[in-house]
Amino acid sequence: KDISMVMEEIAKRDLEMHGKPVEVTVIVTDENITTVQSTGSEIHLNYADVKKAFQTKKYIYLQTKANLLCSFKKDGFSIGNEEDFLKFLRNKGIKIK
Repeated sequence: KDISMVMEEIAKRDLEMHGKPVEVTVIVTDENITTVQSTGSEIHLNYADVKKAFQTKKYIYLQTKANLLCSFKKDGFSIGNEEDFLKFLRNKGIKIK
């Protein structure tokens, strides 16, 4: 499946399960990446668990060894920017396609 189709399915599932779109805040630190959902769910992602990273026109995706996807909208950074984040990931040993 195309990544945009997968993301659309996830958004539809969230809407069905929660009655409204789920908002996600992603916090990137030197130690890990934490996603906090408006549902109260919190996930901590260690850089060692990232299998690969790839880009589309509008997003940067990290895929874990367990096939969890973490997405970053390229123009959605509140601190830094897309180039800074890509450099940070490379410094963590993550290859980006």
